Amino acid sequence: MDELGLPIEFKHTEPCEPSGLARLLHGGRLEWHLKVNVVGLPLISAITSNVAAVICDENVYLRLQPRVKHTLATITLTDQQPLPETGQIEDVTPGRWLVSHSSTASPIIIALADEQGRTIQKISDAVIALVQSVSVLEPMERLRKAIDYVAREKDEERSI
Repeated sequence: MDELGLPIEFKHTEPCEPSGLARLLHGGRLEWHLKVNVVGLPLISAITSNVAAVICDENVYLRLQPRVKHTLATITLTDQQPLPETGQIEDVTPGRWLVSHSSTASPIIIALADEQGRTIQKISDAVIALVQSVSVLEPMERLRKAIDYVAREKDEERSI
């Protein structure tokens, strides 16, 4: 997303149905394997734009960090009181920071794959720029709707 919350790139995959053999081989780790190796890695590796970070909707994707060139992060809303200063960053746990993106809104938690303290400022600045024009998670909600739309279109094509 750019600073207006508009997509810079949009990539998606077709739905995949694992074979019976894949189900046996991966067992209880099948969903993880599909998300990380089959879907996540190819999509993230295909990004060609220079972005501050790739915001993922699940922490499981952060495991891809050693295998991709872009910084991966997740954003979580909190119900905490606003921090005194916009841009204020506080350590929560290793790899997780509380970030004030507005002096009137609850801070968010930004999680990274590892303790990339030098990267958190760059991501925080990008999020603060973004929330000047849209709510912090609205672009992710829009992307989910776009993915649902693509899936519905494909289903309609198959039924014709």
